[in-house]
Amino acid sequence: ALKDIDDALDKPFKLELIVRPVRHNDKERDPVWIIDANIDDRMAMVHKRVEMRNIGNLSFFASKGKVRFENIEIRPLK
Repeated sequence: ALKDIDDALDKPFKLELIVRPVRHNDKERDPVWIIDANIDDRMAMVHKRVEMRNIGNLSFFASKGKVRFENIEIRPLK
């Protein structure tokens, strides 16, 4: 799906990330985390993680390019 958004990456775009735990029926197990990324309202990635570390931290980076992060908003899901 990332190929579909290549044209959006060379100009400003809106990135929306939703990260949420999905609980198991077994209360002893750690939750599975779902990460849903959308770029300019187009689905770019859905990923499942079993283990998440540093849950209280959020960081952004760019690899092989320049980037400026603006208007970052962190809020709970409604």
